[in-house]
Amino acid sequence: MQKLLTMKNSILLFTLLAILFACQKEQVEPAENPYYQINESYTHILEGYSVMDIIFDQNGTAWIGTLSDGLIKYQPGTGSTQIFNSNNSPVSGNIWDIQFDSKGNLWIGCSDGLVKYDGETFTRFDTTNSPIPEDVIWSIAIDDNDVLWFSGSRANKGGLVKYDGTNWTVYTPENSALPTNNITRVVFDKNKDLW
Repeated sequence: MQKLLTMKNSILLFTLLAILFACQKEQVEPAENPYYQINESYTHILEGYSVMDIIFDQNGTAWIGTLSDGLIKYQPGTGSTQIFNSNNSPVSGNIWDIQFDSKGNLWIGCSDGLVKYDGETFTRFDTTNSPIPEDVIWSIAIDDNDVLWFSGSRANKGGLVKYDGTNWTVYTPENSALPTNNITRVVFDKNKDLW
């Protein structure tokens, strides 16, 4: 009887393995898979970089935020690469978020402040020249009126910041319904409510 159970178990195991192998998807090479495409030209510019965020402008230029290595501007058509870091701009630290407003200004959330790039000039906002409560800018959301909403927080310090280009408003648990100072992501939903 025990031999019969062992034989049945072996047959069952063999059948399950045969089914698994039969159901296994045929492995498709990346070049043949339309959902898996790597632009080979990107691989050489990103080698050795830790990418934290990427956004494309209306011309198809890639703006790539890195972990402590600056902002990479890459133009796929020409292959032109430009790196902005603390040697040639106020972009420094880790880049956590990159957003464009409707005027084409690039807003960069860094671990050392908020940086605006208008295509020619960089402007940096941090705790030394603005009411930003903490220099770590984790996330940026821009509403339909080009008002910036961003996190300026670290651990239990800081909060949510609103900047309309002139006026700054800082929201914390002390002056709003925020449950905590530590905000790592801000986003608008389809109803234009800020989360």
